[in-house]
Amino acid sequence: MDHQTPTIAILTDWIGPFQKTVLGALQETLNAAGVGTVTYVGREVHHPNPIYGTSNDIYHLFDPQAHQAVFVLTSTLGNHSIDQELLAFMQPFLQLPVVGFGRKLPGIPTVRLSNRSGMQELMEHLLIERGYQNFVFMRGPEDNPESIEREEVFREALRQHGREFQEDHCLNGAFYPPTARHVMMHFLEAGHRDFDCVVCANDEMALAVMGVLEEHGLHVPQDVAVVGFDDIEMGQFGSSPLTTVHQPVSEMAKVAARMLLAMLQGMPQEDVLVPSRLVVRESCGSAGKRPTQVAPVEQGETERTLHQLFLSDLETAGEVFLPAWKKALEEIRTAAELERHQQLLLHWSVDLQHLQAAQQQRALALGLQASHLVSERILRLETRHTVGQLQYTRHVSHVGTSMGAHDTLEGLLDELKHSLPSIGLHYFMLALYDHYGPTPGSRLKIHLSSGGVGTEGDVLETRALLPGYLLQRPLLNWQVHPIYVNDEHYGCFMMVEPQGWGGDEELLRYLVTRSIHHMVKTRALIRHSEELEQQVQDRTRQLEEANRELRRSLLLDGLTRVYNRSAFDDYLRRMWKEHQRSGQSLSVIMCDVDFFKKYNDACGHLAGDDCLRAIAQALSQAAYRPGDMVARYGGEEFVVVLPDTTAEGAKHVAMRIQETVAALKLRHPASEVSPHITLSMGVKAHVPRAGEDPMQLVHAADQGLYHSKRLRRNCITVL
Repeated sequence: MDHQTPTIAILTDWIGPFQKTVLGALQETLNAAGVGTVTYVGREVHHPNPIYGTSNDIYHLFDPQAHQAVFVLTSTLGNHSIDQELLAFMQPFLQLPVVGFGRKLPGIPTVRLSNRSGMQELMEHLLIERGYQNFVFMRGPEDNPESIEREEVFREALRQHGREFQEDHCLNGAFYPPTARHVMMHFLEAGHRDFDCVVCANDEMALAVMGVLEEHGLHVPQDVAVVGFDDIEMGQFGSSPLTTVHQPVSEMAKVAARMLLAMLQGMPQEDVLVPSRLVVRESCGSAGKRPTQVAPVEQGETERTLHQLFLSDLETAGEVFLPAWKKALEEIRTAAELERHQQLLLHWSVDLQHLQAAQQQRALALGLQASHLVSERILRLETRHTVGQLQYTRHVSHVGTSMGAHDTLEGLLDELKHSLPSIGLHYFMLALYDHYGPTPGSRLKIHLSSGGVGTEGDVLETRALLPGYLLQRPLLNWQVHPIYVNDEHYGCFMMVEPQGWGGDEELLRYLVTRSIHHMVKTRALIRHSEELEQQVQDRTRQLEEANRELRRSLLLDGLTRVYNRSAFDDYLRRMWKEHQRSGQSLSVIMCDVDFFKKYNDACGHLAGDDCLRAIAQALSQAAYRPGDMVARYGGEEFVVVLPDTTAEGAKHVAMRIQETVAALKLRHPASEVSPHITLSMGVKAHVPRAGEDPMQLVHAADQGLYHSKRLRRNCITVL
């Protein structure tokens, strides 16, 4: 181990878009200075849901003295805590240099955002330039300082401009999209329509509110304006990009990193307050009372060079600027930076009255062409982002289904060893406690490791693993995720997020946790079976019943309780041979839940699980003959096997499936084809012949499914 490499402990409640931005900039600056990090991912301190207390045990399992300093996301960790409670939680770490982020605590130097400056800009824009009269405010947790300050500025602005605010129009979304969605839906269903603008205390709630408004026939911004706070990347896309207040999160994180580096050198630090600023996009409407002035845009060396080329082309009617502009745009990877370049164009074009008329015409044409290139680049980025997320989610869903099919630790470990590199992870480790229960074990066994870190089979004291074992390779930014279900601790999953990785750590942790939980419970069934085998003959009937349940559970999908992929493969092979002998037609229907990733994002993974269970039950009701089989094929895909069925008969079953699913009336707030959950289906019938592979039938049905999804979704394709 390289003891000369200092490391920073990072305490965070979640790995969401905000936290990933903070961690990325912080780690980049620290790594450049030769400092590594270990991020411990629990949940909010003193969360009202006691289940999250299990997750927070991770903060007490590692040895703080193995680190040289601590970085704490005080703003999110303390969502449900007063200052004294948060300070009491941090007491074990205060012997080290500590830097807070977002929320000031006594005695701890903190990088904070000026909520007031950006919020004032936002309210001035809404009240003066847009002229909105009747507001709804969606606040965060009632005791969260950032939410409180943003609400104070909101109310002050209304009072200053003589606007009355109805208290029943102040809603509590708790900074959590599903909660914001629920309270907004309840508000609308109570008959409220007397508002023209919704101000949300963060962007994630704003995006949830926009979805609910659209479901109720209120279009953004034509009928109602919606604004947020944070400027997260997701808000930059969509049909109505979100007007918000930009937090310079990356810059703040870099400041925090420099403070930590200075404190490592023994230099005390003071609080740093960073201003926020308004970012106007389409969601706040276009009916302004007066045009917004073009703010100056900071220009680097590249931008100044482009500006000179722009002016040169105006004077010489040259064609140098646009190729250079296009090349510069191709190097940009974020929509926010592209928006900044749009502002550059506006800034360059503000004062051209000194030019001759021909040059002014040339400037207008050149500016329009350059602006068009920016719009094209934003569209390509958005498309690439969406396709990449869909591909990743589908791949991870298949990986999760495969992991959940294993009933032995060896099978699960082998699956993880091959699956995790396929989603871009090269450094990871899985360690399980010596016993499972309501308190973490004192010892951990390394069951899986990669990248030359750790040795599989090693058994260590928990504090020797966290973080000592992880520091064998310097300058790796490890994340430590607790593995638990309710109050049962299983162990820890550790990983290093590759630079530019587009994956979802929380989804991955959920899949690993669910798979281990399934494996543990299955092993418990197996142990129970083995114990029963030793019992006297008068308990034989009980033993046989347990064995039947065990065999049945191994054939069923753990979530939906329809048959799993392994059972489907076996049944299809048997039916294939029978239909070769009989000469009858065998049919397969491939089904896929439309826009399921968006459903999960809008409603949460628990709602997604409930949806899949309901779909599985509907399929079983529609394919009800004794020989029909319904199985979960992977992720949100299901497959139906119909023996002795022609293409016409299979089409009728598919139509019956559509009707049964439609009768469920499961709301889908983010679907692009229906307000409710729908399925796309591919149907294929075939008479098996000698020498043919049954997977040809599955492939053909899958091609039909692919055609349905490309056509318009919520439809059936018969090949």
